[in-house]
Amino acid sequence: MAVFLFYPRLHDGACLTFVTASLADDAEALRHAALVLADHDSAETVSVWQGERPVGAVGQGGFTSPSRGAVLLVEDCFFQAEAFSLSLRGAGFAVTCAGDEAQALAHLRRHDPDAALVDLDLGEGPSYAVAEALEAQGAPFLFITGYDPGVLPPRWRHVDHVCKPVMGGQVVEAAERLLGPTLTRNPAAPHLHRAPPPHTA
Repeated sequence: MAVFLFYPRLHDGACLTFVTASLADDAEALRHAALVLADHDSAETVSVWQGERPVGAVGQGGFTSPSRGAVLLVEDCFFQAEAFSLSLRGAGFAVTCAGDEAQALAHLRRHDPDAALVDLDLGEGPSYAVAEALEAQGAPFLFITGYDPGVLPPRWRHVDHVCKPVMGGQVVEAAERLLGPTLTRNPAAPHLHRAPPPHTA
């Protein structure tokens, strides 16, 4: 048995809760996702994860892509990082969180994210080292910041931004905007038969 996480996502991209269940395999987890969706009337989709591994998602029209892209989220506020990550994962993105500049740069030395959302102020005022590394790798990114774009150095004023305070749905929209035409969806799926709910953790 493995522990799976289920993220019901609302129509605006917000994902404000999650459900866990111990299940035998991916197929059983995806069947259970249909039950979770039925239990959350306002949700449009339910994404399924096992740890950091995206399993898939089920929505009103069937399955969607298991992963819509790898996103690096650079945010030093734990609670905001958790909320943003929850929304992004609920929308089908694979998310890596970095709480400071050193963590973000270490991740970028080993991985090439499909996109990045970067807080400019990581505790010691605005810093652009992560933006420089992303630019060098050619990875699309934007700033999530409370700073007015007009106060940014001229070099960075062309970079798109999301102004804080920001909701999870806006962060999902920002990721979708960054990835744009690279996003893929796969709505086709076999018919789901309703099954008794398994034991939940």
